[in-house]
This record gives sequence, C-alpha cells and structure tokens, in this order.
Amino acid sequence: MKNFRKFLFLGIAMVSMAMVSCTKTETRIVEEVGMQTKIIDWDVFAWDYSGKDNNNYYTVYKEFPQLTSQVYKDGEVHIYRVYDYGMQSEVQAPLPAVHHVEYYDDVQGNWNFYTETTDYDFGVGFINLYYTLSDFGYEVENIVPSQMRFRVVLTWPN
Repeated sequence: MKNFRKFLFLGIAMVSMAMVSCTKTETRIVEEVGMQTKIIDWDVFAWDYSGKDNNNYYTVYKEFPQLTSQVYKDGEVHIYRVYDYGMQSEVQAPLPAVHHVEYYDDVQGNWNFYTETTDYDFGVGFINLYYTLSDFGYEVENIVPSQMRFRVVLTWPN
C-alpha cells in the first residue's frame, strides 16, 4: 500500500509539472496510459455568410486530418472558443458558447443588443464552425465576425 501511494503521488506530481510547463503551441500531444490527446490551436480569420432567408449564419469549413476515423468512432472531440487570447484575461468557453452582446452603431447612433452563438459539428477529416447572431431587430449582416481563436481537443484510446 505504501508503494502504491508513492507511485500515485509521483504520477500526480509528474502530470502537474507537465501541465505547468506547457506553453502555447500549435499542436500538443499528451499520452496517458491507454489514451492519447492532441490539442490544436486554430485561428479563424474569415467566415462565409450563409445568406439564407430567415436563417442567416456564418460558417467555416476546415479539413482536419487529425480527426481520423478512430477518433471519430472511439474518441471525443471538444472545441473551445478562446477569448482575449494572449492577455491576462484570457479564458476558454466550451462550444456551444452563447454570449449576449451590446453594440453601438455609429451610423444610426443607437445601441443594438444581440446574442451570439458559436457551435460546431464534425465528421472524419473535417470540422464545421457556426457563428449565429440573433438580431433583436438589427440587421445582422452588418456585423461581420472578427478573428477568433479556437482550441480543438481530440482524445482517443491507444
């Protein structure tokens, strides 16, 4: 029992040190007993506008070769939107993420309020991101999404 406690303490200490020493990189692979995790930071610079009647949204399609059939079938895919990237106030929000926003329109001289929702779906080899605005009486096509950072976490058994 004493050896087990030492082993457990050593394992926890090693994982803690690894987590503290991680720096922001494009891709990280973390291997655990029986599991593998890949962490990929992804910047989105441009979105496509759907232009559909009564169902407008922005979307991004990205080929994602790391999302293999094994990950799709036996693993997990989690995506986080990173707010205030690189700043002390940086946070991650798991998707789907819903935020309420106020926007001042300099042209019309008034405040507009809307809700932005960011979500996703995926298949073998690709990920779709969706950015949807509920306008509450404002023309949402006037609001174009800015650059956003996402963190994709893939976990699957070895």
